[in-house]
Amino acid sequence: MNGHHIRARARGYTAIELLTTMTVMGIATALAVPNFQQFMQNNRAAADANALIGALNIARNESVTRGAPVTVCASADGATCSGADDWSSGWIVFTDANAPAGEVSAGADPDTVLRVFPALVGGTVLAADTTFVAFRPNGFLGNGGAAGFDLSVEGCTGETNRRIVINLQGRASVARIDCAAE
Repeated sequence: MNGHHIRARARGYTAIELLTTMTVMGIATALAVPNFQQFMQNNRAAADANALIGALNIARNESVTRGAPVTVCASADGATCSGADDWSSGWIVFTDANAPAGEVSAGADPDTVLRVFPALVGGTVLAADTTFVAFRPNGFLGNGGAAGFDLSVEGCTGETNRRIVINLQGRASVARIDCAAE
């Protein structure tokens, strides 16, 4: 050996390379955050709409299976109907063989609450054009007309909100609606 030490060049990033990388990451984050918020709003709206559709499907199926009327109504306490057209506080599915229709009746042959759905969270509002949705023993709607719901997500952007409509045959459909249309 000749006595010279070979120095290895230190490898690393320069300040310019580091600043460039941080700038690109900052721009990417700034673009991603609004899209992520819309993604979360859309998922919340879809989950809430699916919960209502699930309740309506349970009620329709139970009415046919039991051969008796089954109703879905807004409920704040999980035991009785609130009589409100704002369903944001939750809803229940119950057998509705006793008069009056759309009310959980007590007595000798009480109506039975089959399922309780909790209140919506995060400022989401579920407004209906009816206080209850009743299904006849054949699974058809017993309200006398179609029923509709508008699901509005707080801070909505784009087409995040939903409109749920139940036709006379008892089938529910969901459509996205523009937040500005509300």
